[in-house]
Amino acid sequence: MNAVDYGVIVLLLLSVGAGVVRGAIREVMNIAGWILAYGIAHAFASDLAPMFAEWVGEPVGRTVLAWATIFLCVVVTVSLIASLLSEVVRKLGMSTLDRGVGALIGLARGLLVLLAITLAVGLTKIPQSAIWREATLTPWMELAALYTRSLLPDAVAAKVRYRNAAAPQRLALGLINTVVLQG
Repeated sequence: MNAVDYGVIVLLLLSVGAGVVRGAIREVMNIAGWILAYGIAHAFASDLAPMFAEWVGEPVGRTVLAWATIFLCVVVTVSLIASLLSEVVRKLGMSTLDRGVGALIGLARGLLVLLAITLAVGLTKIPQSAIWREATLTPWMELAALYTRSLLPDAVAAKVRYRNAAAPQRLALGLINTVVLQG
């Protein structure tokens, strides 16, 4: 194991830890809040933008300021609601369940962040570096990235490459053969 492996482990532990501390209610509400904030800001920024004409002369600047204002207000409001709901869950004696599910959500978030990082790394020359090639976990990360890159725009997906594109597939086939032969 090298620095890349330790970095992956730290990222996952931090995400799981944040999930435990925040709990499922706050985790889910946080995700929902960001999605809701984006949708509301996207829908109403142009309506709010004229109200900033006195402070910002440029129309694009007014729209950006309106969008950011709406987004921030929605995120803060949802965060306050999440805090209240989390307190209700705690008072009902369900905080252990809330934190346990929060840990699972944190793990899922950590894996998604790791996948995004791995896909981004596939667009660079980092996969050819010694530290990446010698890491224990990178073949698994590359395998996940190769199987999910089809979710990216075609022009971007075509540029996601790793040191040896066949290695992760061989790794997966070896795992499948091991499971089939032992099962």
